[in-house]
Amino acid sequence: ANKDFMDLDVGLKLGSSSYWAPSTSKSDVQTMKYFDGNTALGDKEYIYIGDSGDPDAVPPVGPSGKWVNGKLVRFPEAGWYPFVKRTNADPTTYQYALGFDLSMKPLDKMLGLAFTVNTTLSKDYPDANLNFGLEATSEPMDGLKLKAGFDGMYDFKAASNAFNWDTVFTAQYKWVGAGVYAVSNGTKVGAGNTDFAVFAQFVTKGDKSDATNLVEGLDAGAYIGMYKLLSKLNNNQFPLLAKVWGSYKINLNDAMWIKPY
Repeated sequence: ANKDFMDLDVGLKLGSSSYWAPSTSKSDVQTMKYFDGNTALGDKEYIYIGDSGDPDAVPPVGPSGKWVNGKLVRFPEAGWYPFVKRTNADPTTYQYALGFDLSMKPLDKMLGLAFTVNTTLSKDYPDANLNFGLEATSEPMDGLKLKAGFDGMYDFKAASNAFNWDTVFTAQYKWVGAGVYAVSNGTKVGAGNTDFAVFAQFVTKGDKSDATNLVEGLDAGAYIGMYKLLSKLNNNQFPLLAKVWGSYKINLNDAMWIKPY
């Protein structure tokens, strides 16, 4: 970071959940195990019950038994059995992350820029995904804050190399703010539809140094938002959310205060 040069901040991110050897995360090793008649067989544990055959006989004799787990035979009869405990690879292990961050203010408060890109890798998956985000901010005058952001993701594992995105623009002038949010159909928010939402709000904060301050100690606001305006808005549905909130901090002395909500 360099505060003297456009407030430049550059970062490199590296991460790993384990070492580079996913093949050891799955086990189907067969052993012999003794059961005493009172030992339970687990749901992911298998034993071979029946004649295992004799491949060296003339003619060879094939196996006539079957593999069963604890769901079929919870307490096997006493004896030795071919035994397998099957464990699948943990999807949260053997994953790796690489990322890069850059932020700067080339025009001080007039323009701030931020960029981030990251990807996740795994030895088990020949393909990967690429995620990136962009943000631009501006404070052209006292109390006015403008912000625009964009997030995108390429999923190279998808058949069509799917690209999904969302974007937001907000404007806040002292107590009043508004914004627009749009999203592509492949995201969890979009859920199969390209959609957008709008909102407006009134906010005041009790801190005297805050640009939204009206009354010292008063935190209050009102919010209204309309969502999924392309897919849900019709004669029978109007996706609307509204809320109000407020609290007031009363200082009793330098060390004590009360704050009713």
